[in-house]
Amino acid sequence: MTLREVQNWFEKSKKGDNFCYHVGFLAKDSDSGVELKKIANFFLGMSELRQVNLVQKKISGVKEVTDHKTPIIYNYIAQRT
Repeated sequence: MTLREVQNWFEKSKKGDNFCYHVGFLAKDSDSGVELKKIANFFLGMSELRQVNLVQKKISGVKEVTDHKTPIIYNYIAQRT
């Protein structure tokens, strides 16, 4: 996924539309890719402008971050407001 694809979704989206922009552990995964950082920063900016709500939905992993046996995986979702 590219920043341009995300921007296209944003331009065409309507209130209530959802967009899953990452599956994984964003804090860790964003260290490995410039494009992911750009996408995350784009949605953070849109959130600050109150254009989207940012939601995390845990889909797997342990209850405590200190247990590294099972990777923690979230869906990161932008909800258009």
